[in-house]
Formats: sequence, structure tokens, C-alpha cells
Amino acid sequence: MGLGMAITAIPSTPVIILGLAIATIGFFAAHGIASAWVTRRAQTGRAQASAIYLVFYYLGASVLGTLGGYAWTAWGWAGVLSVCGGAAALALLVALRLVFVQPLPTPEASTPAPPSP
Repeated sequence: MGLGMAITAIPSTPVIILGLAIATIGFFAAHGIASAWVTRRAQTGRAQASAIYLVFYYLGASVLGTLGGYAWTAWGWAGVLSVCGGAAALALLVALRLVFVQPLPTPEASTPAPPSP
């Protein structure tokens, strides 16, 4: 995602489009992994955990979208990249913290029922 954002700083329309595509792919890959991870990690109330994740996902998009608009007005594209870079750095810090979370035990493989006599 960061690579895509950096590429958009190159002043060429095709290169900017490529950078946006890379950043978008990275963003949605991270979102998909995070969403699945939240559901997997929830011991109880998986639907509620997923709902809370989505609330914060959309709240974050709203707040950062607004900040990006202010950054655009004040500093242009460099300001938008700063807001996005700050968000990506924060996400990286959270991911680094989650590396130390104990993994969940692997579910036991279900054994087939013995045949009836």
C-alpha cells in the first residue's frame, strides 16, 4: 500500500493510476485479512465483533476522508499523501503489536463416525 502511495507522487498520469491501483489492492487485501481475523479471534459474539470492526472501518474512512480533504485544500496532493501515510504507519504499528498475540489453537479435524453395524 505504501509503495502505491509513493508511486502516485510521480507526476505522470499512467504512473499515478498504477500507484492508485497498487494502493487500492493493498488496502482491500489488508481490510479482508483484518475482517477475517476479527471474526476468527472472537471467542463469542462473532457477529457483534464483525459489526464493531465495520463501524470503526467506516468511522475511520469518514474521519480520514475529511482530513484528506482538509489536507488537499491546504497542501495539495502532498498533504493527502501525508494523511494516508500517517494512517498506513498507524496500521503498521498495530500490525506489529498483533504479531505478539498468541495464536488460537487449531481446530481438531473432525473424525468420521464409525460405520453402523
